[in-house]
Amino acid sequence: MLALEGIRVIDFTTWIFAAGCSAMLADLGAEVIKVEDPATGDPQRAIMMFGGGTEIPDINFPWELENRSKKGMAIDLRVEEGKKIMYKMVEKADVFVSNIRSDVLEGLGMSYESLSAVNPRLIYAHGSGYGASGPEYARPGFDYAAFWARGGIMNMVGEPDAPPPMCLPGYGDNTSAMAMAGGIAFALFVRERTGIGQKVDVSLLGTAMWCNSLSIVGAGFAQEEAKRISRKQVPNPLFNSYRCRDGKWLMLACLQSDRYWSDFCRVMKIEQFENDEKHADMFKRAVNPSPLIAILDELFLQKDRAEWGRLFDEKEIIWAPIQTFQETLNDPQAAANGFVSEVIHPEHGSFRLVNCPFKLEKTPASIKAIGPELGQHTEEILMDMGYSWEEILAFKEAKAII
Repeated sequence: MLALEGIRVIDFTTWIFAAGCSAMLADLGAEVIKVEDPATGDPQRAIMMFGGGTEIPDINFPWELENRSKKGMAIDLRVEEGKKIMYKMVEKADVFVSNIRSDVLEGLGMSYESLSAVNPRLIYAHGSGYGASGPEYARPGFDYAAFWARGGIMNMVGEPDAPPPMCLPGYGDNTSAMAMAGGIAFALFVRERTGIGQKVDVSLLGTAMWCNSLSIVGAGFAQEEAKRISRKQVPNPLFNSYRCRDGKWLMLACLQSDRYWSDFCRVMKIEQFENDEKHADMFKRAVNPSPLIAILDELFLQKDRAEWGRLFDEKEIIWAPIQTFQETLNDPQAAANGFVSEVIHPEHGSFRLVNCPFKLEKTPASIKAIGPELGQHTEEILMDMGYSWEEILAFKEAKAII
């Protein structure tokens, strides 16, 4: 028994945000049917051509990451027969997931009002850039725009005088995907109690504001704009990044710096600072932290990161290696907890995907299959719905399916 076994999800998504949500639902046992336009498919299928590189790899790993464990259908919803197929699927579905713009969904007859009229028990989950209301409800927005930029995060990243940097792709999408999956789970729980379906709205901007809420609320209390802080001027030198002899970086994360100060001084061999006038407590260290940080920068260059880590572990000083993506992918702790799974592609061999981030001990999530080809399961699903071969051929002649 899997957590969402018996739940049918219609995935009418593009790119990462909502597709990542339904991928998690699929990992948890839901039957997820991805519906795509027969003419174009999900543009995520061609994402490897948009990155600016000169070579396209054999495996489209973004597609596999966000569309694993799903079945694939290709239906043209602009054709009346295609719309009828979708409505019939909705009748038996539990969840409809989309991040298509609201105005486009309305034009296709796929709005919440239209689909809930077909199935009042339907959980209709919609992901947007900027929310379901207001003058920009239909404004398109990738995570770079709606999450990183509009959410205020990009403005606070980097050194004070540097321009806003390019941030991590898909970060806002996948964070919002988790929020959407949680909203769907809550809505299914309410339906279990009441029998009533409902709409679940999640936006990139709303998720960004939640992720960045400490800083946003703090700015409101202070009634002034937050400013970037250079790592050379961080008020708490024990909550900072440092480069080691081998060129690798580590992060100290001692929020309660007084608790760790004595042991830290001993590890760094700066016992003379432990009780002096400038460094004896966190308030004194915060007055002018730059000279101390400069001293620590020099001291950290005397040992490799692993050696510093061993010394900090002995004193239970909170730290972590600042890892590359390769290091994170191959992290023994990640392996021990099953954070990554190996997947076999029938044509291109094995590759690794990151797993669903939460663990259910008795009904664990797992990756069931690679992402589907365009329309791969269309005929199979239509036959399961009770359509005959003659009807399926008629749908093809009408160009409702491929």
